[in-house]
Amino acid sequence: MKLRRQRIKRTISIEFIGLTLLLLILVSCNVLKNTDEKKYYKEIIPPGTVKLGENLFFDQTEIRNLDWCEYMYWTQRVFGTESEEYRAVLPDTTVWLLKDYHCLNVFEYYYLRHPAYREHPVVGISQKQAEDYAKWRSDRVFEFILIRYGNIKMNPDQNKNNYFTIDKYINGNYSGYSPDSNFKYYPAYRISTIQEWRRALNYADSLDLAFTKKHRSKYIKECNKYWSEIQCDIVPCVNDTLKVDPTSHISRNCSTDDNPQIYNLRGNVREWTNENEICIGGGWTDRREVIFIKDTFQSKTQNAWTGCRNVCEWKKYNK
Repeated sequence: MKLRRQRIKRTISIEFIGLTLLLLILVSCNVLKNTDEKKYYKEIIPPGTVKLGENLFFDQTEIRNLDWCEYMYWTQRVFGTESEEYRAVLPDTTVWLLKDYHCLNVFEYYYLRHPAYREHPVVGISQKQAEDYAKWRSDRVFEFILIRYGNIKMNPDQNKNNYFTIDKYINGNYSGYSPDSNFKYYPAYRISTIQEWRRALNYADSLDLAFTKKHRSKYIKECNKYWSEIQCDIVPCVNDTLKVDPTSHISRNCSTDDNPQIYNLRGNVREWTNENEICIGGGWTDRREVIFIKDTFQSKTQNAWTGCRNVCEWKKYNK
């Protein structure tokens, strides 16, 4: 895809992102009141995830630029553009200033925010930033669950003194609300362990080929066509001209209700784990044969080939 060079007005884009995320959460989060523990674990799937086991849910895709821009917009709105909190969530876009791939230098300005790359995985984030994003995501999802069921009111004027967190709500410190005993559990997102990632890989490897080869529809044939592709060993530049995007578009198009998929566990971008400086899965710069020989890699700093995804558990809280 050729990179369009026109700038997009950030305000319009970010407002659209915010509305999109809100609608996604409200539509997809089917939470029941007065339910028991087994009901949560068996029937309620946190937004964006696939169930891997009892009370273990794994993101279908990597965290996208779209998701991270919403995170940035929320932080900017609540804490301010010049705040330490806002600066802490900004990815390092200079990771695209690669001496071996000059054609990617323009990505410093375009990759994160350009509409053509909204559905591509965010990169240039640290392990700490990935951990902080997961906590923020937990707060936002639970906040909208409570809003949806009328337990709290939406507050579009939240600031650094009155913004919602799960801890504040549980301890009765959010805008005078007392925690509702009907809601005994909250969604706790985090980055995965190496063992959880490998479990997700086994799930993904076991799913598709037997399923899709039985189907003859054009839709399934298209899924089969691209199923075995791994975005790795990429040489994006030819004579300083962009020929191939280094990362691939994230899609859930091959999933069905009875066959939910997990995408890009190998290749595309490496993913941060909860172990210090360890990521997993391989990225677009890694060689294919290396990805299949080993699955863990060390990263000390942000780079253009490491992103993240989350796992989620339902956690019980007490008043």
